[in-house]
Amino acid sequence: MTTIRSITAAAAKPVQVKYAWKPRIPQSETTILAGVPGIGKTQLALGICADATRGTLDGDLRGPVDVAYVSAEDSIEYTLAPRFLAAGGDPSRVHFFQAKRLGEDEDPSIQLPDDLPALDEWIGDTGSRILVLDPFVAMLPPSLNAHRDQHVRRAIAPLAHMCHERGVLVLLILHLNKSAEGDALSRLSGSVGIGAAARSVLLFAPNPEDPEGEAGDERILAHAKSNLGRKAGSLAYRIEQRVIEGTDGPIETSIAVQHGETSVSAGDLLGVATSSSEASARTEAREFLIAELANGPVPTKQLRAQAEEAGHNWRTVERAKTAIGIRAKKSGSSWAWELNTVPDNPPVGLDGVVGVDGMKTDKADKTAGIESRGGDDLDPDEAQLELERARRILAVVS
Repeated sequence: MTTIRSITAAAAKPVQVKYAWKPRIPQSETTILAGVPGIGKTQLALGICADATRGTLDGDLRGPVDVAYVSAEDSIEYTLAPRFLAAGGDPSRVHFFQAKRLGEDEDPSIQLPDDLPALDEWIGDTGSRILVLDPFVAMLPPSLNAHRDQHVRRAIAPLAHMCHERGVLVLLILHLNKSAEGDALSRLSGSVGIGAAARSVLLFAPNPEDPEGEAGDERILAHAKSNLGRKAGSLAYRIEQRVIEGTDGPIETSIAVQHGETSVSAGDLLGVATSSSEASARTEAREFLIAELANGPVPTKQLRAQAEEAGHNWRTVERAKTAIGIRAKKSGSSWAWELNTVPDNPPVGLDGVVGVDGMKTDKADKTAGIESRGGDDLDPDEAQLELERARRILAVVS
């Protein structure tokens, strides 16, 4: 039998919020550090960890503390350790995840929420007060769809509970999606539930005032969300090269160096982030479509709603549909998209069109494929233009 337990405000004991880095990163809570790939999020995260291990992080952590770092992308020896050491961290206080034991075997990955008990035990054994998951979405198993709010919350809720119980802050590293619109929270890769669950969100992006443009090394850290207090002012950073001594000689690496405050806001950064990430927009849209359609056809209207909820531009999704040969099929009065089962690398026709509608079939099937493109996945004018273009192609390739 289920029972409900409650507490009155009179019995509760209000406490002041404590911060590891005041007021950007609250202690015992979940914080997101987001930005487009390749702009220095990992350097910044390792710099924060390095400060914590020296006891110089500006907040309520008392003295040097241990930190735990889980990376799904970077090598410990080639990337993480050199950057941490270049940032001045105490090497005895950082614990890089290597693998989890499965009997006599080892698995070099962490998957949440299934591995949370092992993660909790590891945090306890190391005495770490900071846990970094870089990037967080890579640690969700295939059974959880990062674009589904209810799926993501199944991983974040127990993680947040562990934070509170252990008094450990969790820093989730996330990429931004490629939508050209929306605020920082709607631009986070994956479900909007990730940003909603975090108590603080930090945005790291190229400085729009960098005289060298996108090729420059200037960065801005902006506070995009704070549920527990005021938002902090933005800070200017620069990605700088460093050389440390390795076991085999000098090692070139890089760190994020703070260069004072700036008036550039999170809103100012989003345009820069968009222009820096357009090249991979279709890749993310393709991954989204493959994940959503893996179990069979999905109604077009439902798919569009899921794409927009995940932060994908619908026009980009439509282009990805064509690129990977997804078919639009009519069922009754509605349309649905489904993955094509044609082998990889089908013949390419006129203007780079893969057959017609991504398929090489007989003329009757081509016509059916063309007609299917005029449904509610395109507006009427676009559908007519697409149909006329396809008919001209048929006149040449049939």
